[in-house]
Amino acid sequence: MKNLYLLLFLFFSLSFISAVDQQDGTTRVQPGEKAPDFTAYTLDGKKVRLSQLRGKVVLINFFTTWCGPCLREMTELEKEIWQPYKDKGLVVLAIGREETSDKLVPFRDEKKLTFAILPDPDRKIFSQFATQYIPRNFLIDRKGRLIYSNIGYTREGFASLREHVREALGD
Repeated sequence: MKNLYLLLFLFFSLSFISAVDQQDGTTRVQPGEKAPDFTAYTLDGKKVRLSQLRGKVVLINFFTTWCGPCLREMTELEKEIWQPYKDKGLVVLAIGREETSDKLVPFRDEKKLTFAILPDPDRKIFSQFATQYIPRNFLIDRKGRLIYSNIGYTREGFASLREHVREALGD
């Protein structure tokens, strides 16, 4: 029982970490490094290969359907980043860590999310970027290099992410 309380404390503590340029030892890709390539399929069956998105700014968001901070971030991601910037060269790839399409399709439909969502049931994609903690964002420039990342969700951290997206797009 003691371990459960510790786990809950850590989970909720990390949910409120200030998300500005956070690098905590669990992040495997550092700013300036080339983002790891991966291939996956969206919920609509479209094949996505990160390296084929060169020339676009890519925001990778790792989340789960049961994570409260992730849910708050997802709705803001739709309204405050995806909708304003989707026609300006931005690609959003929301990756459901340990989630299957069976769970993600109703989640997407219920939340009315229109950006690409990809299942990652075995953490194969997530493990290339980090070892633990969600939500996480990785912003990749047009050359395929990481320019910003954050862990957790706060309004301030989300505002910083939005500003980095805007700058990366030259808006």
